[in-house]
Amino acid sequence: MGWGPEQATEFEREQIDRLGIEPVDVEAADTPLSENWGRNEGLPYDTFLTALRTLLAAPALSAVTVTALNPHHTEPGAEAIERLVAALAVGLTDRPG
Repeated sequence: MGWGPEQATEFEREQIDRLGIEPVDVEAADTPLSENWGRNEGLPYDTFLTALRTLLAAPALSAVTVTALNPHHTEPGAEAIERLVAALAVGLTDRPG
């Protein structure tokens, strides 16, 4: 998600092709929640929330790791970190079982 071919390694590009993954392009982005080295790049927040809710609802999910969310790389006033934490809290609280 928030993927750009110029920011992926050769191995990552090969795996995307091999597995038939359809990445969400970084150009379709409005929230900087990605590991991309550029600033203010990421996927649309609603797309991220949909993916997060789907992952958190999966019975096989056993862990969630959030990495490389730099508060200095978020849009001023976007409250990206606060929104992410709230979405994670709701998703983890509402997990089945």
